[in-house]
Amino acid sequence: MVYLPPQLEDYRKEKIWLNYCLIPKSNSHSGFDKPPINPKTLKNGSSTDISQCTDFDTAVSNIGKITNIYYTALQQEIQVTVYGVGVNLEQAGLIGIDLDGVVNKETGEIDQQALKTVDYLGSYAELSVSGTGLHVLVKGRLKSADLNKNGYAKGMKYYFDNGTEYEIYDNGRYFTFSGKAVTNSGISDNDSKANSLYQRLNALRNSKNRNTSNTSYNQPYINTESNVQADDNKLLEQMFNSSVLIQVSGMR
Repeated sequence: MVYLPPQLEDYRKEKIWLNYCLIPKSNSHSGFDKPPINPKTLKNGSSTDISQCTDFDTAVSNIGKITNIYYTALQQEIQVTVYGVGVNLEQAGLIGIDLDGVVNKETGEIDQQALKTVDYLGSYAELSVSGTGLHVLVKGRLKSADLNKNGYAKGMKYYFDNGTEYEIYDNGRYFTFSGKAVTNSGISDNDSKANSLYQRLNALRNSKNRNTSNTSYNQPYINTESNVQADDNKLLEQMFNSSVLIQVSGMR
């Protein structure tokens, strides 16, 4: 069962929640595909159709139910069990930061880079459903000149040399929700640092694509957002120098 942490109680009645199932998939990072399920009909769901969203308790009550969905990868209808709940980022007005592959599932250790990222963002963070990553949620919107067809900032993904992967979105996606908080923070309503991180990752990705410079977090970067603290760039440069592992249980 999934429980809502006390610091997120205000979101219980908000119609931002949907369901999902797990389907084994050999080429998925987590080992599973996680197609959304409409909590109102228990049929195929959508991360872009916000009318499907319901409140937390309704979505949770569906967990364990068996239903049939059309699975595009197999081009056929299959029987699945509703596994959990997810949050629709656009409907909730949230930015989702996915730090993938940063937790050792066997030892419960998290790499220093990801821990410093969570501390920097200063918002609600939880273990991913797979137990190998972290999800951070921040109120607000991404600010970028690079827009999708719906006029929203395009999400982005960045791969580090150590095999970890950072993703940032605020629309067109849902985040699976475990409720296993690793901080005592509620969801911050200050999106400036999430935007600063987004801009930096985007700059690094563009630089890597051009093959013109070293793509580490320590390369120079100038943040043009006026509402970002002047020392944010220095913090971003200093955040990722250590490869020390820290126990997840020590994060508060």
